[in-house]
Amino acid sequence: MPLQMIPASKDLLSLYSQALQDVTGNQCDESKVCHIPCGTLFEEDLLAGAGLEAVVVRGCRVLYLGNWVTDGDAKSAGSITICEIPNATDKMGASLHSFAQGDLAALIYQRINEVQKLAHLKKNAYDLHFLTVPEIQFQALHLVSRCSAEDIVVPVLSGDPRLSIGAVLKASEFLAIARTIATARAKRRRSSLSS
Repeated sequence: MPLQMIPASKDLLSLYSQALQDVTGNQCDESKVCHIPCGTLFEEDLLAGAGLEAVVVRGCRVLYLGNWVTDGDAKSAGSITICEIPNATDKMGASLHSFAQGDLAALIYQRINEVQKLAHLKKNAYDLHFLTVPEIQFQALHLVSRCSAEDIVVPVLSGDPRLSIGAVLKASEFLAIARTIATARAKRRRSSLSS
């Protein structure tokens, strides 16, 4: 079963298209937009034993597979850009946070392509989300199961080698490692405060 992309709402596409035009002067080609809902798992929930059901949806990221980033007068051919949109589910509060081009955007796109080839996807259906755990400096693709299968976490940015970029982790594996990292960080903070 293919990885399911969650379509962006018309309001969100309109906001993104207008920003793209304001920044670059170019029209948005909606066929090149990859919308990824973005959620945050907070350290306090992680340490309290919560699972990925505690993820709070905070907005989205939009990958754009186009040539809109300008470099002087020349366009960057084949560029991949990412845009963060906090509060994307709130019509009044949605706003663009940033446009970026470079390694992280390209890595996210590369990991999406790798994920689409996973054996897990042949047996189960997943929705593509993005996951952040700010306190442990972690960002990942979060494949949310649409059936009884376990969610999958695919790191794209990690401050700890135990959650390496090349990994593909079941939710239970990710949570065990992330809890260990969060516990160690919390102990270091407490110890530095008491000294």
